[in-house]
Amino acid sequence: MLTYFALSNDNPDSVAKHESEDFVYKPSPNVVSDTKERRYYSSSSQTYILPCDEEEQYRLNMQHILFEKLFDGHVLSSVKNNLQPGSTVVDFGCGTGAWVIDMAKSYPDSTFIGVDIANVFPNDNLPPNVSFSIMDISKPLDFKDNSLDFVNSRLLLGGLQKEKWATMLTEWYRIVKPGGIVQLMEVDFMAADIVPGAERFIKGLHDLMEERGLDFFVAVKLPALLRCNGFNVVERNARKMEFYGTDLSKMVADNWDRLNLGFKGGLVKYICPEDPDSYEVLLEGGIKACIEQRWFKRAVGVVGRKPVV
Repeated sequence: MLTYFALSNDNPDSVAKHESEDFVYKPSPNVVSDTKERRYYSSSSQTYILPCDEEEQYRLNMQHILFEKLFDGHVLSSVKNNLQPGSTVVDFGCGTGAWVIDMAKSYPDSTFIGVDIANVFPNDNLPPNVSFSIMDISKPLDFKDNSLDFVNSRLLLGGLQKEKWATMLTEWYRIVKPGGIVQLMEVDFMAADIVPGAERFIKGLHDLMEERGLDFFVAVKLPALLRCNGFNVVERNARKMEFYGTDLSKMVADNWDRLNLGFKGGLVKYICPEDPDSYEVLLEGGIKACIEQRWFKRAVGVVGRKPVV
């Protein structure tokens, strides 16, 4: 009997254990699959490719728990060993604020600020050392020079255009104190050979991201991006996101299901333009292929340090 993890519908911030005699993929429950029922950000650039509704917030909270379990915590070891009491920490692209809130509870003597372009921030029962701010991370940031001890971001590949990565990291270098640290986490979709059935979704996602000016391959570029913008790379860690055989496999598959349903508004023209109604069936078949053929993605985390001199 395999134990897998999934979010509790009653409490999206917690993890509920479920048991299954055999690991069999089933489409995610309570997912709005009709694009007309999903809410997307209205922007002239149309860069961000995911929705901004409650279903997406649920998925983001699931993703937060998934990354916590993949990396045995919210930060890599070089951050754990260097984050001192009294630190000022900013999470750029914070989304629902789950990372900020969990970190604030773990480090009550430090200050945590969540930043995102849209207000999907929680309002209730916040730790006293948490605040949120609306800001466009692709533009000059409203923080003073050399003012932050630690900067974090996770999965910006769906919203930050290729040419903006250097702009953002230049700003990070400005606002981080000498000796301060930054952590980036992204997903490498090409860590393993693409299996038939999933191939059309991976290629479709690549093409959609190219259309929006996003960097499909940014996960493998993180160390070079940090070095090119003045940081010393002090740690790189990668973890398999397997669709098969582990306690986290169900969560990986479920998150991938929900993610692609969120992508549907932009992705359907690359997947099944002649028959949009077949999107969900093709997605289900693709995920089953990922499980049966033992495919995996890779979560990549990189930590950089701003030189003292």
